[in-house]
Amino acid sequence: MSEKKRQIEKVHPRGWKDLPLQGIFATRSPARPNPILFSTVALAKHEGRHLHVKGLDAMDKTPVIDIKPVVKANDIKGPFRVPAWVDLIHGRPETGYST
Repeated sequence: MSEKKRQIEKVHPRGWKDLPLQGIFATRSPARPNPILFSTVALAKHEGRHLHVKGLDAMDKTPVIDIKPVVKANDIKGPFRVPAWVDLIHGRPETGYST
């Protein structure tokens, strides 16, 4: 992703123009100033030092910086509040992501 795209401060969630502009950190846009992300994944199998996971929110060949187990007491917090636009995107067919 270009450095110019990484300077974007607001995006339409999932690139859907009918949703209001949101701050970049309120969305999961790939156009973030720092391309480091956090994903919770399922371990599919492990072969020696190689882990195979499902649900990783990253592109192929993206380096993994750290791996930790999910600990319910530390990692799962609630209750959750989500903005109204998040509820609007569920149930829509996925059309790809754009900023």
